[in-house]
Amino acid sequence: MPDLKLYARKYVEGDRTFFAVSEKPIADLFLESLSIEGFTERSSIERHLYSLHKYMYDAESLGFLLREADFHNIQTCSFREGLCPDLKRIEHRQASIYLEALK
Repeated sequence: MPDLKLYARKYVEGDRTFFAVSEKPIADLFLESLSIEGFTERSSIERHLYSLHKYMYDAESLGFLLREADFHNIQTCSFREGLCPDLKRIEHRQASIYLEALK
């Protein structure tokens, strides 16, 4: 899932190239990049297909929720690195957080 901490840092740094080259204000680019329902210009059809995020997390907050759900051995991983054998086929966004956990 998108890494809220990374996106927030890029926003504070004013790194427009991280989000996209656009004439829009960087705040708009930041909110659109999070793909949170209600902040994008996507069609209602896409919204109903669950393409928009309902929540945003960083590694700490997601790890907390995993522990609350009785997961253990929670590890932060890098892009396309971890125990899952098909990560190169599954993971496509580098600006994300990657946690693995066991139940």
